[in-house]
Amino acid sequence: MAQAATIELPRDREQAANKPESNVLRELFATYAERHPQATFQQFKRKLLKGIVVCDDLEIEAHQKLAADKAEPHGADGAGDQTAVLQHLLDSLMSLTVRDGLTGLFNRRYFNHRLEQEIQRAARLGTPCSVMLIDVDDFKRINDSFGHGVGDQVLERLAAVLSGSLRATDEVTARFGGEEFALILPNTDLRAAFKVGKRLCCRVRRDGVPSDSAGEPIVSKISISGGVATFDPQEPQTINELLKAADTALYRAKAAGKDRVEAFGDVECADRGVSTDEREALFR
Repeated sequence: MAQAATIELPRDREQAANKPESNVLRELFATYAERHPQATFQQFKRKLLKGIVVCDDLEIEAHQKLAADKAEPHGADGAGDQTAVLQHLLDSLMSLTVRDGLTGLFNRRYFNHRLEQEIQRAARLGTPCSVMLIDVDDFKRINDSFGHGVGDQVLERLAAVLSGSLRATDEVTARFGGEEFALILPNTDLRAAFKVGKRLCCRVRRDGVPSDSAGEPIVSKISISGGVATFDPQEPQTINELLKAADTALYRAKAAGKDRVEAFGDVECADRGVSTDEREALFR
């Protein structure tokens, strides 16, 4: 295989290769360009972002040293090693293009991309898919009273609580913008998503307050409001319609007193408050 440094790249490839995004990404693209002379750097990134397998076009074993710290042996044939290396390379790309810089969660761009995928899958399989929009209550007051640095700490802490409460294998947690977060809950109907929302409200109330270096709470209280909506394969919606429904439910939660979750489209799911016993049962 020719060395990446000897490959003559067209202008857009040369510029891309010189950008300090990632040595991994530059080497991957250079290797890919050998077999796909017409491919552009942006096309290559879109392929990886969409999860299109390019393993056959990339001599992954040549890059195995780049992920030696993460790759673990999985048999004599090395198939497990190659899978681990590819995952590491994809993770490196994700961290550059789809992660929020402050919280480390996925950003809105990736959220929209994944939501489109999940809705298509739900429509094909006839399964539900729920989304939840979450907003930090009284966040402006926190910024005004304690400063934006503390506000950032609140967002970081909240991101940790949210991501630690969901299944990393199939559920997506993203920073939607400002103090707003968004969740994708595949194969989850409205009632189940509503229960997830109530559990998150309780956990944020319990664990969402950031602490200083001495372990003392920085602010007295953190709470969230949430709105849940579900894609129904029998009555399909567009992404925008689904998000608008979740936003409507979020507005209802704010108007009803905050620190609660509301569901769109099912009055029986409306949050009428959570008793102390019910809150404790959520953590059993």
